[in-house]
Amino acid sequence: MYLDSKGRIWIGSFRGGLSLYQPVTQTFKHYQEKNCGLLRNDIRSIAEDTEGNLWLAVHGNGVSKFNP
Repeated sequence: MYLDSKGRIWIGSFRGGLSLYQPVTQTFKHYQEKNCGLLRNDIRSIAEDTEGNLWLAVHGNGVSKFNP
């Protein structure tokens, strides 16, 4: 789980890709290989750069850059 500079909660999961928690509706928006171009749906860690991009360590395939 990871809180970004805008206060959003991002969750990386095994087989589930990347998820953004939406507190108003208490639901998650999901980002996966098929709908946003992740290398894989196995997210091991998340880091944010100074421009607000998320860098996702992806199991077995390196790193994906994600622009929220």
